[in-house]
Amino acid sequence: MKESLYYKYREDYSDKIARLFEKIEELEKEIQGINTDISFKDICVEELAIRNFKWEITKYFQYNNGSLGFDIVLIKYILHDLLLYIYIVKEKELSEEGKNTCKFEIEIRFCFFLNHIYNFKEKFEIFFKIKDENILTSLGKELVSKLFNKSYKKIKKYCDARGALVHGIYDLCYNILKNEIKISSSKFNLSDVNIVGQKIEQHVFVLEDVELVRLVEEIQELRKKSIEILLDIDNNIDKKKLIGKFRDGKGYTF
Repeated sequence: MKESLYYKYREDYSDKIARLFEKIEELEKEIQGINTDISFKDICVEELAIRNFKWEITKYFQYNNGSLGFDIVLIKYILHDLLLYIYIVKEKELSEEGKNTCKFEIEIRFCFFLNHIYNFKEKFEIFFKIKDENILTSLGKELVSKLFNKSYKKIKKYCDARGALVHGIYDLCYNILKNEIKISSSKFNLSDVNIVGQKIEQHVFVLEDVELVRLVEEIQELRKKSIEILLDIDNNIDKKKLIGKFRDGKGYTF
């Protein structure tokens, strides 16, 4: 049933979703077009360190399996199918079986959507060592911190909900009429804390297409501007620390 619905109605919404994704894909082209080539003005050990540093940025932010770039690929893929099933269940005449199929597919894809947003956030923090010492200058740290804090305000509720799914006993349900997903999560372990009266954690998401797309646009902006900050090596990177990371020949470590 799920495959027949998907392929039956996919073309009905392909143009609509493509239009929603225009800015996301425009940002992707800009990200892939960022030049990380070494310039001839870089010399000696600095040249080697900067060359390797730029290559690691390319791998981590622009592409490579398991990188920030690849998480964006998965987020876009999942969001496309999530929106498709939302449009189908809202706009098409379906049997109860068809509605239940869409409901299940929406719930599953939203779980994956939450997970990859959280993965992106974790990899970003690990890369920049936001809470620890790193090779950024004071200006670089300030720029990255402001950039991350701005974006995190918008993705925090999604990261919190992912935590509820992973660490709690949860119930996740999509309400077709309200077009919203509610996640209720409680915790139980073998401590002696009385569970009576403990507050159940709840997260509610209205699945508006524009809001979901803007969330991914925000993540793309964070990714793009991060590369730009990193490539401004003269202002944002402590070259002595950068060179020190390459003296043992192991390259830039995340």
